[in-house]
Amino acid sequence: MEREAPGPTPKRAAGHAAATHAPVAAAGERVRAFTEQAQVAAFVKDRKGRYVYTNPDMFALFGIQPRSDWRGKTDADIWPPDLAAVLGADDQAVVEQGAFRAFRQAIPLSDGLHTFLVMKFPLPSERGQIDVAGVGVDITEQAQTEAERDRLAAAIEQVAESVIVTDRDGSITYVNAAFERVTGYRRIEVIGQNPRFLKSGLQTPWFYDAMWAAITNGLPWMADIVNRRKDGSLFTEEAVISPIREASGAITGFMAVKRDVTEERALVQRSSQLARQRTLIAEMIRGLRAADTPEATAQAICRQVVTFTGVKAAHISLFELNGSTSLIGFVVGGRPDPPLEKVSPRHSQRLRDRSGDGPWIEPWVKLPGYAYSELLSGLGVHSVAYAPVRTDRQLIGLLAVHAEGSVEEVSVAEVLPALVEFADLAGALIGRDVAQRTEVGRGRDRISSVIHRGAFHPVFQPIVDLASDSIVGYEALTRFADAGDPEPLFAMAAAVGLGIELETATLRAALAAAEDLPSST
Repeated sequence: MEREAPGPTPKRAAGHAAATHAPVAAAGERVRAFTEQAQVAAFVKDRKGRYVYTNPDMFALFGIQPRSDWRGKTDADIWPPDLAAVLGADDQAVVEQGAFRAFRQAIPLSDGLHTFLVMKFPLPSERGQIDVAGVGVDITEQAQTEAERDRLAAAIEQVAESVIVTDRDGSITYVNAAFERVTGYRRIEVIGQNPRFLKSGLQTPWFYDAMWAAITNGLPWMADIVNRRKDGSLFTEEAVISPIREASGAITGFMAVKRDVTEERALVQRSSQLARQRTLIAEMIRGLRAADTPEATAQAICRQVVTFTGVKAAHISLFELNGSTSLIGFVVGGRPDPPLEKVSPRHSQRLRDRSGDGPWIEPWVKLPGYAYSELLSGLGVHSVAYAPVRTDRQLIGLLAVHAEGSVEEVSVAEVLPALVEFADLAGALIGRDVAQRTEVGRGRDRISSVIHRGAFHPVFQPIVDLASDSIVGYEALTRFADAGDPEPLFAMAAAVGLGIELETATLRAALAAAEDLPSST
């Protein structure tokens, strides 16, 4: 229920009540005569809220009781309790304050809920008291139209697309909140202007001639438009401009619905560029020779990856068994290939720990003691993206690119998916050779450690002559400190070229321990 503030309270002079009876009566008769003819609901109530007069349209509008049945009744006798309480409170305010009141009131009728504009005002009676007079006008259709218009306006205000409405001459009459957000212009700045202030200068005059010819002939027009924001930056909009017609069909204005597709179009462009780069990578892979070393393959991959837009350098590194990280490929765009260096143990450990979580991007910082800090600093690098290199799910290294853009820039983030793809390719191409190196190295380290630490001991099993039930000798067996199965460990030692060394060490241990065995009996 929408209510307006009460109007000014009329001045009343109680001492003149008797003198004004006759004029009041005459005025009442004129009001009565007027309301009898007016197509509105009119009524008069006394101070206690009892109806003392209703006009014929009161019954026609409400479609209920005849006129005589209303006299002397209150709202509580006619309406539901909640509605009666609201109407009674309004009556009381009119009587006590002597104030005019106007408000909208929803009232249930036989055909549904109707909205009425109700106006109430104090009316001096012939008895010198203040009655309440009122007029009600059914505005249901108007209220519904306004509600629909308000819902439509609210929807247009909340959509993500920019909306511009102009008159027939192209002067702006409305823009929504999205227009303000995208362009940077406030509504008050653009109303009455022609949208040409948004022009970037990148479209030709013929572009706009074609647009104007289409919409003035009643045809919708669709195209991408490059416009300029208030701050001077450019943006691309996908626009649909349509004529607005009145009931007669005449064009009264135009409406443009525009979507900011700047990033979307840039993404399409970058995706096309990445597709071309992947084609180059595929061609490069086909050109590799089977005899190429992992270092040669890594260098070839880096040489193609460094062609990405904004990438200044690329390298592939391997995680060594001793915890260090060594580079097997490093390419800098437009410069000779730098020598391959090892990475410090601290930095190596950080990279190894972080690689377990997958690819990532981070700001590039100049690390003390890092062999390439000065080189990368001179290239204007601001971010570095990493993608783990794996073979058979085993982490063996990293593919990294150093970019001139910051981590917040879209172009840097969009490099990452392609980088992951190339890291997978690197794992497929060099993974087997690296894994073989790794497994052999890991096996040699383990066997060497066992021999060096003497992480084994002999056990003896007596050999018994069953006929005489006497011990005739002992069989020496080796048991390892980690309680592992001896047979696979001896096989591993043979595979990594340390079989004889392990056999010799265990045999010596057995011979030394055999001296303490009891003599055969």
